[in-house]
Amino acid sequence: NMMNLDKEDSKMIMEELRKAENAKEKKNTAALNALFSGFNQEDFIYLRGTGKNLPTHIVVTDPDCPYCRKQLEEIESELKEANLKLIFAPVHQKEAFIKAQLAMNQTAKLKADDTKGKIKILRKFYQDRKLSKEEMATDFTQVRKNTDKIFASKVIRGVPFVFEQK
Repeated sequence: NMMNLDKEDSKMIMEELRKAENAKEKKNTAALNALFSGFNQEDFIYLRGTGKNLPTHIVVTDPDCPYCRKQLEEIESELKEANLKLIFAPVHQKEAFIKAQLAMNQTAKLKADDTKGKIKILRKFYQDRKLSKEEMATDFTQVRKNTDKIFASKVIRGVPFVFEQK
């Protein structure tokens, strides 16, 4: 069976689809804003962009995710267009949670505007490397809690995930 629609019907259907898409986007944006506003400042790694009056993008990431690693390789070009707030939500093994926590712990010791230093630390943990016994003993409760909260929202289903904060 084939449906034959005239231009008027096609236009009406397309308009309704556009309205539904806009309504869904508004709902998701509201849910994401509510989700991210529930986190503390120390749950994020803030990377200042290189321009003025840049938007802020929240990046949900995992040190063991190959796509997240690729994104980190190109982070300097992203920082030309936006400030970035990274939050970890590993989808891999325990080591990914530990790497994320170690990155958070080490970047927290840097000055807030030391973006280059933070990127250097991130790159150290966004590679395949064996963690030491001491590193494996790291308490990663904060990253686990954040991960559970992010995926419990059911708005985010994987990483990397980028959202422009409004």
